Amino acid sequence: MRLLKPEHLQSAPFLRAAPIITELIAKTQEPTAIEVLWQNARENDDLYHNLHRAVKEERRSFPPDLGVKVSITDCTLDDQDNLHYYSRLWVPNLEPLRT
Repeated sequence: MRLLKPEHLQSAPFLRAAPIITELIAKTQEPTAIEVLWQNARENDDLYHNLHRAVKEERRSFPPDLGVKVSITDCTLDDQDNLHYYSRLWVPNLEPLRT
């Protein structure tokens, strides 16, 4: 079965796409408002900081004084060092991020 005839292929123009350099674009852009909020929330939320530190230090459990009802084995850190619970992003405690 032949879908295209050889003469159709010979007359088709050759297109070449320019390479996309995403690393350069990402480094030169200003952070968005949500990214600024996220960074401020991560820095100012003590609970998030303590949970993050416990996961990073590979502790066996969260300290009881944190009062969380999740298991540390269900939490992970991604490549950007964000805390995840069952593969879902843990949102720091800041009202604009939670609504």
